[in-house]
Amino acid sequence: MTTTPRSWKSVLRDKAGISVSIPETVISLVVKIIVITGLVGAVSVMLIVQMNTQNSTKSSSAYQAASNRFAAAVAASDEVRGTSDSVTLFKVIDPEEFTYSAERWHAADIGGKKTLVVDRFDLLYDLLEPSDGDARSGRQVMLADVDEPQFTYSNIANREMTYSGFDVSLAPGTRPTKTSEDDWQDPRAKRVEMDLSTSKTRVNTYARNAVSVGITDIVNFSKAVDGAKYVVPEDPFVAPSAIGRVWATRSATTGTAYAGAREGATLSFLGGTCQDTPSIVTASWQPLSPTGQPRVSTTFTRALTGAQTNVELADVRNGAQGTFEVSVKCDVAAEPDTATVDYAQPLPDTTLTATATADEKHQLRFVRVSSLNVQYLAKATVTPAITGVDNGWNGAFTFSGTDRDYADGTTYGRTFEYEVSTKLGDLTGATDTATLRPAWPAAPAARSITFQRTGSGAAITDGVVKWSYASSCPAGTTAYARGIQNKVWHSGSETVGNYTVGTLAAGKTQETFAPGYALEGYPYSMLVGTMCYSPKTGLQSPMADAQSGNWITEMNSPTAPIYDGYDFRDWARGDKRGYGTCWGLAPNGCIASFPRPQAWNQSYQLDFRTFCPAGSSVRASSYKTTDWAGNVNFRGFFGRQDGWQFPDAANTETVRHDDPVYTCGTNWNSSPNSAIGADVVYTMDRIWR
Repeated sequence: MTTTPRSWKSVLRDKAGISVSIPETVISLVVKIIVITGLVGAVSVMLIVQMNTQNSTKSSSAYQAASNRFAAAVAASDEVRGTSDSVTLFKVIDPEEFTYSAERWHAADIGGKKTLVVDRFDLLYDLLEPSDGDARSGRQVMLADVDEPQFTYSNIANREMTYSGFDVSLAPGTRPTKTSEDDWQDPRAKRVEMDLSTSKTRVNTYARNAVSVGITDIVNFSKAVDGAKYVVPEDPFVAPSAIGRVWATRSATTGTAYAGAREGATLSFLGGTCQDTPSIVTASWQPLSPTGQPRVSTTFTRALTGAQTNVELADVRNGAQGTFEVSVKCDVAAEPDTATVDYAQPLPDTTLTATATADEKHQLRFVRVSSLNVQYLAKATVTPAITGVDNGWNGAFTFSGTDRDYADGTTYGRTFEYEVSTKLGDLTGATDTATLRPAWPAAPAARSITFQRTGSGAAITDGVVKWSYASSCPAGTTAYARGIQNKVWHSGSETVGNYTVGTLAAGKTQETFAPGYALEGYPYSMLVGTMCYSPKTGLQSPMADAQSGNWITEMNSPTAPIYDGYDFRDWARGDKRGYGTCWGLAPNGCIASFPRPQAWNQSYQLDFRTFCPAGSSVRASSYKTTDWAGNVNFRGFFGRQDGWQFPDAANTETVRHDDPVYTCGTNWNSSPNSAIGADVVYTMDRIWR
């Protein structure tokens, strides 16, 4: 509570219907003060001496003198105003001119040491606080080499009070039952304490810690008697102007902030002006919902002009509902003018943060919006909705977060939409949302993909492709795999085409390779695809593909060749009788006409039928030729054209071709040798013109 002390001057000015002039009244009052001061001052000094003796048993005579001097100065003062480190005691000089003298007790630096001094000032007007720049009329040095003195103040009800310029703030608390409201709210200082500690370098000079107490001779309003410094006016107290409009808004400066909104209010009102004196204002907040909140109140004195007055109150909590009251009076003993307004402190908007701390653990955190127990209404929606799985929930929480756990393998590939709003009584806050889309972890890719032939003969290209994995699918899911057989063929360059796609199966680590299109001597490979599948949701991860290297199919030994020569005389294939040319030119010359008229023409083409598998061709072939004299003349190749020259005496000869054999091949592989074919005996006749 904050208020300005009501001085004897303001009381005199407020009196109505007084029968004497103000100067006469003041003079009369001063006479009364002088009369009573002798009595009250003597009693006060004796009381203070006793208190100081109890509080400072180790004080030196110098300290005792300063303490007694302080107690007497406080008792003789007409006004008290101070801070935590100095106190100014005012004394009336001229009641008609309203001038004062003052002495200020504080610490000053003298000769490099902190010293308790009393500075005196004269001719101060209207209780203006003296400053260091004002000319002082004198200084009395009390105690040297001390620490900074500390001053505290309390009113007639022993309620602590602090000064701020013209304002007085009374400490919060509950009024004792036996203490009157007037005493509890009295803004005048009754007790002034000076807590003085000696410097650590002078511990034994004075008391280490000593308290001097001064008691002013003010009395309770209701107990004031003739001659007291403060008297109860005989006429009614001046009433303030009527309080006009009253309203409240959230404070921008006062109170603890929650979600960026302070738990405080600015109470505003119009009116409440007191003529020629400051207004005593009390502003209070009485929360009604929820129950259990403390009442908030502050009292201060301020010169009002009728314009808008703002009062800052803390502890007006977010979500609370209640009533503000403003009361204004011009004198502490008067009945106040009051006005009220109902108010609900809005709930600020919360903020929702959703985090996946693990694959199946979602952490939801709400920004707290009030110091009260607000309900946070949280909701989850999960898509796609899967039968048998918890797809959504609703929950209410009174704290700032919760965790949401799901079964293993159920979160991947789904969308989780969370939302939270706040509620306290009938007040609600806006909804905030957050979305999580847990991505599938990478499925384990196949590695060490190898081909092993299992077939032979007509199925020599068949085999099995095997692989392994470096990792596994996450808990709650199963690895499914399939092989995609790749055919590689030669058409100017290697080209890869995807053909047979295997069946997805759980735990698959091999795929049979037996496509009908596989050729002997060709390269093939396999693409192995792996995915993770959740049996609880039916959802699956993207496929992880791994491509094997090429393997080359093996080739069978081809079937034995079959003679299929060509006779240039008979123009027949497979014929084993042909012609030869003459050796010489006598007797009539030797001219052959098969297939063209020349002496050294070829008589036949030695050829064989071969049996290379599809997509391959003959890579090598040979046979051994033996003439009629048993001489091995050379080795030929399938399809070689040949001819013979006879000696003059021979008309018919035979030539044998033995051990015909061949191999097949592709661009990537060759077969073993074929089986050896049957020998061929070729008969030749001399041909003359």
